[in-house]
Amino acid sequence: MELAWEIATGTPLWVYALFAFLVFRGIKAMRPGAGPLWRLAIIPAVFAVWGLHDLATQIGFGPATLGGWGAALVIGGASGWLLTRHTPVAADKQRGWIGLPGSAMTLVVILAIFAVNYALGVAAAMSPDAMATPAFRIVDIAISGLGTGIFAGKFLQFRQKFAAAPHRDLTGRAG
Repeated sequence: MELAWEIATGTPLWVYALFAFLVFRGIKAMRPGAGPLWRLAIIPAVFAVWGLHDLATQIGFGPATLGGWGAALVIGGASGWLLTRHTPVAADKQRGWIGLPGSAMTLVVILAIFAVNYALGVAAAMSPDAMATPAFRIVDIAISGLGTGIFAGKFLQFRQKFAAAPHRDLTGRAG
């Protein structure tokens, strides 16, 4: 129990704020709704900034790090693209709004990626030497790139579907 308390009290406040924000966005995505297309870029941007910040501060940017992150980003992007290929969208082209059905997938992926990133952060804080091991570095780089890629792929798929969809007034579907 002491270890859990140490971990909870040693976690920076910004991590709790980020977690709350991501869970809020994930829960919101469970309900059908409509909103500005650009809003779908927020989660991939958050994961990109968080991931690249962690890589810069914990591992450092080198060709292997950036190459590994880029490869994981591409794999994650393809996964996100494929995960949403059958998701129907509605497009209010005048307002730049996209309508989406509700899905638990966003929340599940957010929680999974956050849990792994949090566990890596805890492991790094408890055992700084662990960060120097190749296994730690590979997992950290892969999770960061995959997480960012999944949400970037979803965004790109939705952006393409938005462009191809006929105009439909989504005034009453704000969500």
